[in-house]
Amino acid sequence: MRVLLTGFGPFPGVEQNPTAAVVHALAAEPAPPGLQWAAEVLPVSWQHGEDALREALSSHRPAIALHLGVATAADRLRVERCAVAAAPPRPDALGTLPERPPPAARVGFDTEAVAAALCDDGLPAEASEDAGAYLCNAVLGWSLVRSVEFGHRAAFLHVPMPGTARPDGGAWTESDLRRAARRVVEFLAAVGAATSSRP
Repeated sequence: MRVLLTGFGPFPGVEQNPTAAVVHALAAEPAPPGLQWAAEVLPVSWQHGEDALREALSSHRPAIALHLGVATAADRLRVERCAVAAAPPRPDALGTLPERPPPAARVGFDTEAVAAALCDDGLPAEASEDAGAYLCNAVLGWSLVRSVEFGHRAAFLHVPMPGTARPDGGAWTESDLRRAARRVVEFLAAVGAATSSRP
């Protein structure tokens, strides 16, 4: 079962996007049994982001696509439930504005259960109804729509910036974020295996 991990490149206000380092570092680690990693860094681009995602999905044909985005104001992980058809006039990394909003769509798994699993592993998390209205939201919407074509399970995890204070004390580290992404993938793989084994 192939797992596509995606992060983002830099964008205005975030010159070094930690999600790029997280997905590459995680893909360099041994995958959980039965899984195989693939990692891509998507451009923060209204014009090129959708094509880059489509190319990644077409190339890797994953069973699971976990997209990571950074939420600079967050102090905990956010498991996103839905993408909304909204794209405010906020420039991307190339200074381009969106021409149209992304599609609205919802994930096909229990985000509350994923957040609870993360919390059980000592990683403060919550389910979220708001993926923002920037490229994170757009990638989730694009991936969910493309899941009909490519057959993958799409998920989006917003992560805090490394160094941000955690609500339970200490500070978030890149290792925490890798562990969180791995836990989400393990949860989704288990759900997928249970679903496929039903008579």
